[in-house]
Amino acid sequence: MRLNLVQNLAAASLLFLAACSATPLLDPEPFPTQLNEEVTREAVIRGMAVRGWVVEEENPGRVLARLNLRSHVVKVLIRYDEEQVSLEYSDSANMDYQNSDDGEFIHKNYNSWVRNLAGDIQAQLSVSRLDERFEE
Repeated sequence: MRLNLVQNLAAASLLFLAACSATPLLDPEPFPTQLNEEVTREAVIRGMAVRGWVVEEENPGRVLARLNLRSHVVKVLIRYDEEQVSLEYSDSANMDYQNSDDGEFIHKNYNSWVRNLAGDIQAQLSVSRLDERFEE
């Protein structure tokens, strides 16, 4: 009876650790803007706001975006110009980030959070392109 309990606890612990394990860090591919830099900047900021990302730091053509979610903090560098927008991991806290010979690894939710951010920015870029067409 006691052995079964120990085995069940060990199995549950392994499942828990597997669920919390890090996954390869995958930044989204850059995507086209087809808008001037100021309109692109505004679309980036609006896209960030959709899911609670905030501006940590801003310079021309660059925004450091931060997401605070429960005990997790993620920072992503967003570069933009008249041709494209790119998102790149910058820093994190409580996200199990590891940089090894095998590559970069991070908490399993990072990739979906950043993929959602990229999608929200793309949606705002589409709205901005439509706005420009109606203004012509």
